[in-house]
Formats: sequence, C-alpha cells, structure tokens
Amino acid sequence: MSALPLVGMGGAYHRHGITTIGPAKTMPSGGFIYMDGRQLANDVAAGLIDLTLQQWQAIQQWVSDHSNAPAAILAVGDVFPLALAWLASNHSTTLPPPLNGSSRTGDLAKTPQGVSLSVPAALPFAFMGTAKSEFYIRGDDNQLLPSQAKSFVERWWHAGGVYHPWERWLMARPCCRLAVVRDRLTAQVLADHLPAEDPSSAPSNSSSFCSSSPSFSTAEADFSEQGLFRRGKVAYLGNPMMDDMAPSHRLSSFLRSQLPSWLRQHTSANDAANHTANGSQDSDHDTSSSQSTNVVRPQCSTSAHTTNAAAQATPLQSAATQSSPFRHALAIFPGSRVPEVFSNWELLTASIPHLVSSLASGSGVNSGDTNPNTSISAATSTNTTNIASSTSIGPLPVLFLCPIVPSLPPSPFSTALLAQGWRPLRPGRPSWEGEGGEAKGGQEEEEWMALGEGGSLHGLAFCLPGGEEKRRDCGEGRGSLTSVESSAGAESSDGSVGGVRAVLVMVRGGFADCAHEAHAAMAMAGTATEQMVGLGKPVFIMPGDGPQFTAAFAEAQTRLLGKSVALCGSPEEMGPVAAATITNSAVIQETAADGRIRMGGPGGARRIATAVMDAMIALRV
Repeated sequence: MSALPLVGMGGAYHRHGITTIGPAKTMPSGGFIYMDGRQLANDVAAGLIDLTLQQWQAIQQWVSDHSNAPAAILAVGDVFPLALAWLASNHSTTLPPPLNGSSRTGDLAKTPQGVSLSVPAALPFAFMGTAKSEFYIRGDDNQLLPSQAKSFVERWWHAGGVYHPWERWLMARPCCRLAVVRDRLTAQVLADHLPAEDPSSAPSNSSSFCSSSPSFSTAEADFSEQGLFRRGKVAYLGNPMMDDMAPSHRLSSFLRSQLPSWLRQHTSANDAANHTANGSQDSDHDTSSSQSTNVVRPQCSTSAHTTNAAAQATPLQSAATQSSPFRHALAIFPGSRVPEVFSNWELLTASIPHLVSSLASGSGVNSGDTNPNTSISAATSTNTTNIASSTSIGPLPVLFLCPIVPSLPPSPFSTALLAQGWRPLRPGRPSWEGEGGEAKGGQEEEEWMALGEGGSLHGLAFCLPGGEEKRRDCGEGRGSLTSVESSAGAESSDGSVGGVRAVLVMVRGGFADCAHEAHAAMAMAGTATEQMVGLGKPVFIMPGDGPQFTAAFAEAQTRLLGKSVALCGSPEEMGPVAAATITNSAVIQETAADGRIRMGGPGGARRIATAVMDAMIALRV
C-alpha cells in the first residue's frame, strides 16, 4: 500500500508505517482554498501548479509500476482526488499490454507474430467523499435551506444535490467501483441523481470487473438497523471520524485524584498569603479565622455524624465521593495549523471569564434547570465520566480541557494564559507562595510535565483567580500581584470558589480523553468540532482570521452540523451563549440526538474498508 498526500506532508501516513509517493509540501492555505480566493492566489505563488504537476507525474509512475499486478486507487476528499483517480484509470489503458499469462485481464488480442496479448483493463478506483454533505444545503426535512434557495438559479443548481454534475459524472464512470459519502441523507440524494452508466464504455468483462453494483458483506437488515444506506455503487457506511475515539482514562484518573490536591495546595497557600497580608490577629480570632478558610478535606465516611459535613463539602472532593470535582467541564479546540492556532487560542480563552461570570450571575442561564449538572448528565448518560449529579457537594469551579497537538510547544499557549491573568498549578509548588509576606507568581512552564502516575500523560494546569481582589506589593521590583480573598468552599459573586474562578488543563495530545470528559466545547476547528458533535455534545464557535476558520467556514459549519453548533461573534458573546446552553436540559438532549444523525456512530472505518475490498475483489485478475 502506498499513499499520495495531496495536502500537507503526510505525517499521519508515516506514523502508521505507510509509504508515501510523490512530492509533499505544506501550502499557505492548508488546503482551504475554496473558502477564499486570496488563499488560492497565495498557494499558486507558493508553487501549487508545479506541485500538482509533480504529483500527477508520481501517479503516472505508480500506475506504470503496477501495470502487471492487481492494483486499485482509493480517492479520499473532494473532486480533486476524484478527478486524479479517473485520470489515472484512463492512463492505465494507454500502457503497453503485458504478455499473456500475466495478472492483467482484458480483451485478448494477437500480434502479427501470433503472440497472445491482453488489452489493458482500466484501473478501478473507489471514492470516499469527506468534503461534501447535503446538510450544507438541506435541512432535516430534505428541503433546501432558505439561504440556499434564494433564486431560481440556486434552486436549479442544487436540484441534483450538493455534488455538482461533473462530480456525479466522474462517480458514474464504470471503473468507479464505489462511492462512499459521509451521511445517509447525502447518499440518498446522490443515488437518486447519479447518471446511468454507459454500457459501451465498460470493458467486455465488466461482469467480473468494474461492476456498478459491488457486493457488500453487510446484510441489508443490518444497514437498516444501523441507519446506513446502499444503492448500486453509492453507500453510507458510517463516518470514520467517529472511530478511534475511545478514551484512555488517564486524564480521568488525574482529574479525580491529583488535580483536586493541587487545588487544595493553591487554596491553602492563597489563604496563608491573605492572612499574612491582613496582619496578625489575636490567637482566638486567628483560630476561628483559620477554621473558616481552610478547605474541607474529602469526606469518605457515610456515618451519621459526617452527613452534614459532606453536604458542606467544597469542590475539592475526592473521587471516592463523586465522579468529578467540577460542576461544568468544557473542552477548548483551537485547531492545529500554525500560526492560526495561536490566535484562535487567545480568542477562545478570552471567552472564559464571560462564561464563568454568566454562570455566577445567572444571566442567560435557563431558570428552569436549578441544578446545573442535571442538563449535562441527561444528555451524556452513556458517558462513564459524567459530572456528578449530586447537589449536596456545593458550588464547584468550572473546568476547561485543552488538547494540544503534540508537535506544538506549550510556551505560546501558556504565555497567552499568563497574560490573561491565569496562574500555573504545579505539584508541591503552589502558584501563590507566601515567603516573609511576599507572594510570588508562578513562572511560565517551558516544557510539558507529567500529569498523574506513570508519566504517560503530559500537560500543564492553570487556575484563574477570582473573589475579592486586593493589590499589594510583591517586592523585588515585581510590581503588584493580585491576591484573592474568598472563603473556602463559598462562591463569590464572580463565580470563584476558594479564590478560583476556573481551572484549565492543557494536555499534550489526548483529544479523545478531553472530548469524553467535557460536556460541551468552544472550538475554532474542523474535524474536532465534528467529532464532538458526533459524541452528542454542543459546540460554540466563532470566526477567526483564517486561513481555515474564517467567517465563511464557520457559517458553513453551522449548516453542516445544525442545532449542535452555535455561531458566536465574539468572546463576549460566546460566554453567555455557552452558559445558557449547558444549563438547558432540553437543548442538550436535542443537540445529542441531532449530532448522532449528522455524524453517526463508530465502526465506519472498518465497514468502509470491507466494502472497498469487496468492490475491488476482481482487481484486474
């Protein structure tokens, strides 16, 4: 097996041990030229035309090298790889035929010398369309969206579906053995409008080769039960994006065991700093104050005399008493492309204070859901790491989980957080350190550190201070530093608990773990947003400067993913919108159902692989 990466360097293929052919180059647009003509101009200036010609030459060479052996092509993406696959199939018919007895099969012919030759059979190919969906132009009722049917021209243009006539023509060619699309609605519309094949264009042995109706190994009844679809060569077999999403549970263990202790260290150090700043009191008053500000330790006993204490427990409860120490958990997906990912990160994290403030004040929060955990857990009953539904554990900080692409350094992300007022949480070294009346702010971590036991999970943790703030001199020319005063376990007007408004954990990799732990997401990404929606969780997005996540891309994503995505115009808008959604059980349940319709469940990759092999079973033999 060989792969030709048309966009990017093909790192995913290399990580899985798949050989790549042809040149590879990362273009300025990252492959998103269809959203902005300026990006196409930038790519052309960067050598797009030369790169395309070289890639076509690599395809020709590969076809020639495999002309005497069973071979086939799988085109993945949009019309560009589809067209290349069709051109490669045509090119294969121009190659000199091998001597009779080789593995190639076609119409037999004889040379003037009487040597039997086989007429070249066109190279078969399959197409996996990932870029288009009928949901871009249609609603759940299969009717064109108002925004896509403003004129007679638009209604006529979309009459045949989201795939253009030339794309459908390519898929209708006899040697396109299989056309797999990303959802059931798209498959139904495509099957209805795919042109009939021209029998005269098929090779004479098409009954055993290039059949337009490949045999699928999955039973028809199974297709109906799983919401799948097939007709002729068109099929919806599930969405591979939802595969390989099983969590490792390493993050879950860290969140429920070690992170609470880090928060206790931070809160205790913060309280000590406040006492030092306020001056010494008489011993009796000191004792009383200390008791009122100390963090309540985990209550594991179920005896009668500890019941009331458990009811007053703080957010820093242990895993023994609850499933999660946080009342809300949201993921942040800034994307993966440099430098866009860094600007996206600053926008998304800027919305956090607005979200926390909205939850604390109740502005925009659904008044019908008095328990903020009820709405979340109702929609994610299948998630083994639901937020605790108990109302006896008191107010809890808000948790943000941020998977970062492993190839990116943590410094740009942590620097942006520190500039926004976040403070590092580090084991054994609280972010507030009282030394002789001086509080020192934690410095930026330059490298990832181990989270949890075993060293298999790496990341960085931060907290956002809150409560009633006081400014005091830090000494050593450091200027002023915000010190937080807030009674441990009590929630202040800004939503802080024990001096903490929110907790953020950056994880190196770990996307699946973050997605399963979170119950909603704030995102400026493509695939990550779709996967979160497929898990039945709402996503809040806003446009950036691009080149990928522009206003046009974000608007198109709302059409693709429907009710599961809320498009916001700014961080100030995203916070209240997110707060209102995650506290509304009806919206959460509706989102979960719609997400499953649009993205499907796991298992698509294996079904598609099986169907491709079934469709290619004749493989020029």
